[in-house]
Amino acid sequence: MTTCPRTQISRAASRSFFLLVALLLTPFVGAETFNEYINDQLTETNNTVTLPTGTYEINQSDLINGCGLILSYKDGTVINGNDSTILMKATGRAILLRYSNNVTIKNLTIEYDPLPFTQGIVTWLSTDKKEALVEIDEGYPVPPESSVVLKRTIIHNAGNQNFLESSATRTRTQVIGVEDNEIHIKHPQAYDQLNTVGKRISLAYNYKEDAEAVVSVENTGCVFENITVYSSPAVGFKENRGSANTYDGITITRNPNPPAGATVLPVRSTNADGIHSLGTRIGPEIINSLIEDCGDDAIAIRGMYAQAAETVTDATTVLFYGAPLDFYSPGDRFRIYLDEGHGAQLIRTIDGDVLDVTSTVPPIAGFNTTLQISFTSPVTLEAGDMAVNEYTQGNDFRVENNTIKNIRARGIYVKAGGDIIDNTIIRTQLNGIRMSPENISFLEAGFARDINIVGNRVVRANHGAPNPAMFQAGAICFSHDDWDWGKGGHANISIDDNIIEKTRGPSLQIQFARDVTVTNNIFEDPNMIDGYFGSNEIPAADEKAVVWLDRVNNVYFDNNAVVYDEKVFTPPESEQNPYHVDLVLHRDCSNISGDTTF
Repeated sequence: MTTCPRTQISRAASRSFFLLVALLLTPFVGAETFNEYINDQLTETNNTVTLPTGTYEINQSDLINGCGLILSYKDGTVINGNDSTILMKATGRAILLRYSNNVTIKNLTIEYDPLPFTQGIVTWLSTDKKEALVEIDEGYPVPPESSVVLKRTIIHNAGNQNFLESSATRTRTQVIGVEDNEIHIKHPQAYDQLNTVGKRISLAYNYKEDAEAVVSVENTGCVFENITVYSSPAVGFKENRGSANTYDGITITRNPNPPAGATVLPVRSTNADGIHSLGTRIGPEIINSLIEDCGDDAIAIRGMYAQAAETVTDATTVLFYGAPLDFYSPGDRFRIYLDEGHGAQLIRTIDGDVLDVTSTVPPIAGFNTTLQISFTSPVTLEAGDMAVNEYTQGNDFRVENNTIKNIRARGIYVKAGGDIIDNTIIRTQLNGIRMSPENISFLEAGFARDINIVGNRVVRANHGAPNPAMFQAGAICFSHDDWDWGKGGHANISIDDNIIEKTRGPSLQIQFARDVTVTNNIFEDPNMIDGYFGSNEIPAADEKAVVWLDRVNNVYFDNNAVVYDEKVFTPPESEQNPYHVDLVLHRDCSNISGDTTF
């Protein structure tokens, strides 16, 4: 019997003797790496691989272009992990699937050792709250002093993995000293206006943007089924372009066992999002899954804006800074938005053909290419105006019957149209569900059109630090991060049969939208904590509003209810009106109809 000469299937330190025996009996037919072992079995006459159950160890020397397993042009392939584990001893991608149709990958667990984060107890906090000493939990990696920046520093409750409510994530943590298992860290901003000494803290230690656990690139109709991810240096599942892929029975959670030499359980799973979808022509179906303890959003679905690189008058060809060429195809439909300085908003939807990538330019907002796009009718644009390809922003997605818990940012964050149905979202630092393009911060597109938010239960949303701006005030939120841009961008929205409980601020925030129905929802204990929902530059969302409306047109309400549980929260009353305001029309609203009294 021939086995792999460089141990690619091995026993993890905590695995049992019986598992070791099973692994030693596994045939390898001379393959040197896990990647070769899988790909050698896939031939023109065989498109199915069923792994012998075991733990498959991937070391740094085994990575192929940073990946443990690369599958390319494998139409119809089935990879059945048979309840095996891929143990990543390297900081890289466990699985990369690309340029394939109708592939199924199922019944696998992915974990990283060492973990891509560390954690410990805060033992000291400076007077200005910018520096702290952290005693690293035994068995967790101690960053060297040369680790200049650690991303996404999260404060947790000392006794469990939950993030500490009323705390904020820090994204630029500098290690300025290391002594034994104690590290001295410093932040550009103060930690929080609360006592963090004695609380547990986690820090992304091996954060790496291109080290997602599972990556899908330009695949169509593929299925990822019954896959568990215990940790990831970045995103758990990342898809880039492609169409109509399915994530069914996915589990993204912290490992239920401590690492070797540790007695304290991990407090996070991924360093970034749970599932992140970018630029798909038909959005993903994410169903029947558990996503928790993530370092960023649980689910994110989006496209990318292209920014006009030049000013043109009645031209049919325009240069844009934009996403890679493969985000565009002849005949795609573009939605054009004017820059905020114009004082105007959406102008029209037009069709366009991508002609060429004409040059390489210095990176702008993460983009490093110039696109030359030819439109079917002339346009007048100025440098800075935006275009989004409506065919590559993940429309027609479906997120249904998932449980999302203890998320550092938002539970479901989408910038497309589709269905969000029957999900349970518990404890998020930011919104439970948010629809909002980001043309300022990341050039992430676009507006949500033709979207149904039905039958969801959202509990304890926005329980992080007080909100820094009004565009993230609601438990369910339609908004935009640019105050002067995008009026009427969200459209054709149904918000029905949802239960929103114990949110920090408003239950619903609806801005920059038209043609919205809000029916049969229950808003239980809104406005639990007074928060700061505005800034000096933009008016605040009223923290007493159950529903906050701003620049909306044609919104209909029917059969909604506000319920207060006096055992949890008793709203104070004034002589004029009760604490909660059932409906706030702040600015530029029209055609508000139905029963708004709740």
